[in-house]
Amino acid sequence: MAGYPVVDVRVTLFDGSYHEVDSSDISFQIAARNAFKIAMENDSPVILEPIMFVEIFVPNQYTGDVIGEVTARRGRPMGMESVGKGYDKIMAEVPLSEMLDFSPRLSSISSGKGYFNMKLSHYSEVSPDIQNKIIEEKKEGKKKHKTNNKKRAKALFFNISRLKAYICYLSSRTSILTTL
Repeated sequence: MAGYPVVDVRVTLFDGSYHEVDSSDISFQIAARNAFKIAMENDSPVILEPIMFVEIFVPNQYTGDVIGEVTARRGRPMGMESVGKGYDKIMAEVPLSEMLDFSPRLSSISSGKGYFNMKLSHYSEVSPDIQNKIIEEKKEGKKKHKTNNKKRAKALFFNISRLKAYICYLSSRTSILTTL
C-alpha cells in the first residue's frame, strides 16, 4: 500500500497440491506472495498510526490555549485536573506524528513554563484523507528515488568515459615519451 509492514493478517490455505516435478519451495513462496498481493488489492487495508497518551503540565492561565493546541493537532483531551501551585495537568491522546514538534510550541504558549510526557497508548486507523496523502507522498518519493538513480547512473557513465579518455591520453603520452 505505502510500503509499510502489514500486521494482523490471518491466512488460511484451503486447498493445494504437490507435484514431484513442478513443485518446489520457491514456487509455493511465489504463489503465496501473488495471492497476498491480490488479496491486498481487493480488500481495503488501512494505515495505522501510533497514538500517544500525553500528560501536559502548564500554569493555569495557559490551560485553554494548550487544550486548543492539542485539538488542533488531532488530539482528544481526556481530562484535566489541578495539581497545585497554579499548575494544571491536561491528559490527552494525540497522534505521534503531531507531537514531534509540540515541545517548542508548548514552550511558546506557556512562556517556557509548560512541560509534558508521553507514552504509547495504542494504534488507530489514519483518516482516509491523511492516508491518501501518505500514499501519494510515498509514491512521489519512489519516483524521485528512481530519477536520482538515473542521474547517478548517467554521472557514473560520464565519469567512466572521462576516466577511459584520461587513461588513453596518459598511454599516448607514455608512448611518445618512450620514443624520444
